[in-house]
This record gives sequence, C-alpha cells and structure tokens, in this order.
Amino acid sequence: MHEGLGTREGPAGQQRFGAWERAGRGFNSLPVPVRLAVTAVAGAGLLLAIFFAVVWPLLDNTGPVQAEVDGVLPAQATVGRPLTMDLEITSTGDQTINPVCVQASFSKPVDFESVDFQGIETIRAVGGRVCGGMLATQESISIEVLVVPRAAGAVDGSVTPTQGSRAIGPALTGTIQVTNP
Repeated sequence: MHEGLGTREGPAGQQRFGAWERAGRGFNSLPVPVRLAVTAVAGAGLLLAIFFAVVWPLLDNTGPVQAEVDGVLPAQATVGRPLTMDLEITSTGDQTINPVCVQASFSKPVDFESVDFQGIETIRAVGGRVCGGMLATQESISIEVLVVPRAAGAVDGSVTPTQGSRAIGPALTGTIQVTNP
C-alpha cells in the first residue's frame, strides 16, 4: 500500500484514487483556455490575499499615534549662549503624524528658540512648542532643537513628541549643567 493521497490499493487489488489525484484529473480534463482562466483567477486571488495580509495594514492608518524622541540632552551649556541639541523623532505607531510637534520644558529659565526639521525647515517656538510637517508611519527624522539657557546651575529638561498639544510618546529627559560665561 502506498502512503499519502495518491493511489491506494483497495480490496481485490483495485486502485483507489486520493483527493489530490481526482482533483488533478478533473482539472486536466478541462479545455486549455478554461484551465488558463482558472489559473489566472486563482493567481489573482492569491495576490489579493497577500496584498491584504501584508500591504493593507501599512496603508490602513488606523492604529495608535505614537512617537519617540531619541538622543541625549547635552551635559553642559553656558548662560546666554545658544545650545543646539541634535535629536531624532521616530514614529512608532501605525498612523501618520500630522502635524508632528516637539514640546520642551525646563526647570530653570531657558528660552526655547526653534527646531530645525532635517535641515529643511526651521520653525520658531511658540509657547514652548514647535510644529512642522508630518511624520509617516515608522519614519524617523533628525531635528535640531535650539535653546538659550538664562540661569546657571543644574537644569532638568524634557523634550516631548506631540501632535498639536497632545503628547504622543514619552519625554526625553536629562540634566544640563549650565555655567556662567
């Protein structure tokens, strides 16, 4: 007796055919144009299934809006001198972030001047926040945050990704030791 779904010997030496072989015989008995049409429809169905399983979730844009600010706040700065913080903002959610914003806050007086988005667009801060452009799903962009410390001492700072006024991820935090000139 043979294993699998092919032919098997039945009672008195008669051959029985498995399901796959019966289907193959039925398909092979169809005229060539009909076989081509059936194959084309099956192939198109397979491609659609792959598209909806793999590509559609990327285009759906219905998941959470999330982002992270990556990098490290500088360890030192000088009162009255501009300080540039080279950071990166990454979309970690399933939706496009539009507008993508950055909010900064500090424990001592620090002027939050502007953010340069990828060296393309520099936008001045208003009310501790800068908004500019959009961030696609799973995209990362470099940002340069420009601040001017106004008081000496240890300054605790945080830079938070937002969409408008709503925080959409954890704040990047750190302490900057600010000295007098």
